[in-house]
Amino acid sequence: MSQFSPNSVFALSATVLFSLACGASVTATQPTTLTHTLEVGAIASTVDSNTDPLIRTTVSTALIAQATGNLLSSEQKARLTRLPIPIVAPTNLPAGFRLVQAGGEAGQYVNGDDDSGYAIDYQGENNTCLSIRSSQDGPRGLEKVRQVQTRFGLITVYAEKLDGRKSLVSFLGIKGNPVLISGSTLPDSTAVGGWKRCRAVSVETYTQVLKSLTVVR
Repeated sequence: MSQFSPNSVFALSATVLFSLACGASVTATQPTTLTHTLEVGAIASTVDSNTDPLIRTTVSTALIAQATGNLLSSEQKARLTRLPIPIVAPTNLPAGFRLVQAGGEAGQYVNGDDDSGYAIDYQGENNTCLSIRSSQDGPRGLEKVRQVQTRFGLITVYAEKLDGRKSLVSFLGIKGNPVLISGSTLPDSTAVGGWKRCRAVSVETYTQVLKSLTVVR
């Protein structure tokens, strides 16, 4: 079974595990911490070329001009919303942000529990980034920045600084446990390991995006 964890900028203080499995039941593995996730990053590194094309989708920048709102095309929305978990995306992105990738897989543990997940990544000016990714855990010792009233209730914004870099994260608390992350990694075929580090947006900008999150229909 393949696994996905967001960026290690949250170090050992949070665990955000995204386990993906396709087809028949598979054996569950233990969640990992965020220590090495700069290298193992997001969904594109865990979804192989044999995945059902009706489930898997990788976004081309050519599709951006056709997309509105959350920048997902109609085809991408249709594929993601086939997953058995809610797909969450922003309706208010900062100026200049573009969609980098969006993908997901349906899966199941041997005990019958759902193991589906997805990741949607955006990049903005000055190498800033925003990502929505499924997870299986919550924050552990992260600094609380503020609480924000959203469509998903009162959500806490957490922050952590590592090597002079600030990251922001919020757990939405719905099925699939999606998290909004800023200051993580982005897929980049020219970077070592296929992933590059990116910068967090301001807390104010992050809050606006958090308030705009909604379930994709």
